[in-house]
Amino acid sequence: MWNGLVTDELNELFQQYAEQHNGIEPDEYEDIYYEEISYEEFVGYIRKSLETGEELPDVIED
Repeated sequence: MWNGLVTDELNELFQQYAEQHNGIEPDEYEDIYYEEISYEEFVGYIRKSLETGEELPDVIED
């Protein structure tokens, strides 16, 4: 679960991600170590996921 900075931008990205991925939010993956990701990285990963349609773990692994 993401415990870092939460902004209006991030809230909007969460909403877009959930709409694209059947209600799953980007901080619900157990195999991602959110505490090791900066805010900028997290936002970037979500944006890339929205562009490619891939789920967040697949984007981070690339």
